[in-house]
Amino acid sequence: MHRVHISLGLVVLTACPVEQTYADLINEHGNTYWTESTTGVADSSTSGATTGDPGAPTSTNASGASAADGDSGGETAGITEGSTSPGDGSSSTTLLEIDELPQIGDLDVAPTPVLAAGFVDLSIECSDDVAVAEVRFLVDGEVLAAVTEAPFATKWLVKSQDQIGDHTLSAECEDSAGQVASSGEEISVALPAPGSVAWTRVYQAEKWDAEAADAAAAPDGSWWVCGHSRNPDDGTAVWVAHYSPSGTELFNRTISRGNKHTGRCSGIAVASDDGHRAVLTGGYGPTGLWPSLWTALVDETEDQPVLAESDDALTGYWGNDVLVNQYGQFEIAGQRVVNGDDFDMAHQIYNYEPGEKVLTSAAGLTFGWPDVPDIASAIVENPDGTVTLVGTRTWDRLTAAAVRLDAQHQVVNEDGWPFRAPLTMMQSAGALDGAIDELGNLRLTGWWRESPNHDTRILTLTVDPLGHLSDGVKVEQSPMMGDRIGTGIAVLGDATLVTVAAVTTAPDNLDIWLRRGQGEGSILYQGPYNLSDAPRRVRANAFDQTLVVGFETAVVLQDGMPVAVQRAWLRAFH
Repeated sequence: MHRVHISLGLVVLTACPVEQTYADLINEHGNTYWTESTTGVADSSTSGATTGDPGAPTSTNASGASAADGDSGGETAGITEGSTSPGDGSSSTTLLEIDELPQIGDLDVAPTPVLAAGFVDLSIECSDDVAVAEVRFLVDGEVLAAVTEAPFATKWLVKSQDQIGDHTLSAECEDSAGQVASSGEEISVALPAPGSVAWTRVYQAEKWDAEAADAAAAPDGSWWVCGHSRNPDDGTAVWVAHYSPSGTELFNRTISRGNKHTGRCSGIAVASDDGHRAVLTGGYGPTGLWPSLWTALVDETEDQPVLAESDDALTGYWGNDVLVNQYGQFEIAGQRVVNGDDFDMAHQIYNYEPGEKVLTSAAGLTFGWPDVPDIASAIVENPDGTVTLVGTRTWDRLTAAAVRLDAQHQVVNEDGWPFRAPLTMMQSAGALDGAIDELGNLRLTGWWRESPNHDTRILTLTVDPLGHLSDGVKVEQSPMMGDRIGTGIAVLGDATLVTVAAVTTAPDNLDIWLRRGQGEGSILYQGPYNLSDAPRRVRANAFDQTLVVGFETAVVLQDGMPVAVQRAWLRAFH
């Protein structure tokens, strides 16, 4: 709204547009309007503004500006306060000021052109003499976001092949009076083919083995990765790193307790909205003895990056996967050892208190039959915030299994839960990883064996939200030789399923196999040395870039002799 303020107990008029305000005044009072001072009534026959005559009338023109201001050409945006002050305080004052259009700068867009899937940053400067109501960012005329406070910025997610081509990006700055100023830019989008290689990285401890075991995507599309690195003398240390969406190393650290200890990270999750923290799980302990469950919160911005870690109370436990739940707690899936030869599924929850160096245990359970192996290899969050443990259980034989927990972290025993894959006599199976799709279904991958005398094959299956098998058990028929085991699975934003597996292509040789979508899978990577190369996980980020992590085997010189060593291996795909 535009306002006209007339002081000293007189009329305060509000209307929109301004021209209507003055039209009403003219209709009521003639060609001028008058104000009553504290000493009398002003002469309404005089036209023009005066500064020395108390009570002098002020005339206006039809455009909404005073005669002293001159003709505005009908473009006046609005009226707010201005003032004059008579020295004797006996006269009235008319307060007039123009409400200016908002001021807007050039729209900043980065990157331009867009050559890979990711976030495009949009920002603009906007100001107004009264107030900015909001800034709207638009893509091809459609509102992308509305921002009400500075800094005025947003992100445009580009990941679909449908977005290839030219686009108009613009920003509209609206002030409190409803006036709008705009700025725009034309950009082009040219994306690589889906599934093509984005980048590849390896990490090798000096002359020693290393392996990448898991990855997690931060909100900005960057990647946290963890695994282990062998110490020079004995034992292993946890390895953790952070890479940009384009593969640039942002952080790289080993966490060691010394040469006489074995430490490994098997699962990782992002633990902050801006992606600078991650939570890791695995195990740590003296070399040659059962380890203790190990979970740690890492902050890449700190000189000492380990902010807090679990104590060593859970000896014989191991963490295989971790997620950060809706309350900020760390939920772990893994296994515990009972009497040296029995394994049970394990679930553990930790809390982090800022400033405390030890994570506190909030809840935990174990689940399984006595004297047989039951292992939780992965943990996934359901749409309602509960979790499901994915892994292998033993009934009358090994089978792929999923155990759903309720809001009180207890095992659900209703409908089809706990789930186990249906198998006939002599068959066996196991699940190693899982993911939730857009319908809330659980997608599993692992292995299936026809009988103890047969090689394993890659298994995939779908479990509906009630715990029932959907679409049957799917077993890959190729490659034909050797053991084949599905190790990682991810669901993209368009519901495309990505599965990776370790496959045998020759005696003592493993290679990395990948299937994207409903087509046939194929060998993704064969190392140059006819040695073992295997994946551990595949993960997807916000713009459907996928990352496969595992290890490759290379030959290096140690003391002048060629020696085969494992190197952590990462490959990202568009």
